[in-house]
Order: sequence, then structure tokens, then C-alpha cells
Amino acid sequence: MKGKIGQSLEYSLPVVSTKIGTEGMNLIAERQVLEANNSLNFAQQIVRLYTDPQLWNCLSRNARQAIADYSPAAVQLKVASIFQQIQTM
Repeated sequence: MKGKIGQSLEYSLPVVSTKIGTEGMNLIAERQVLEANNSLNFAQQIVRLYTDPQLWNCLSRNARQAIADYSPAAVQLKVASIFQQIQTM
């Protein structure tokens, strides 16, 4: 999980990022994040987000769900599973 994006999602803050910024995070565009790949589109997405309360609320609601797989409890389960697999080898 990338730091700034992950931290924003953790606090239920909507995110506007480039595709490179969200690469490997399995985020769904328009549901969990807004993507923009040039400065004009980035500015347009920010204005869109600030002027559309429904979009802001939707992204905010979905933010925590987006990082659920990266929570301490989820990571602990994954690590325990890996150790268990190693022990059975």
C-alpha cells in the first residue's frame, strides 16, 4: 500500500491520483479513486470532486473498503497463512 494514498483512504478521504500512483493497489476508478493522467484532467477531477457531494460521499464510503486487505488484522492473517504453508513443506 502506497503511503499517501493509503493514509488518505484510511481517513476516508477521496483520492485523485494518476494511474501510476494507484498501480498495484487494485483500486476501482470512479468507485474508490478518481484517476487523472495530465495536469488539466487532474484539476478537472479535483473540481468535480469538490462540487459533487454525492461523488465525495461515495468515494469516502468506499475508501475504507478499498484498504481492508491492508489492515493489520488482514496482514496478520496473510502472514500466518504463509508461515503455515512453509511449515507444511
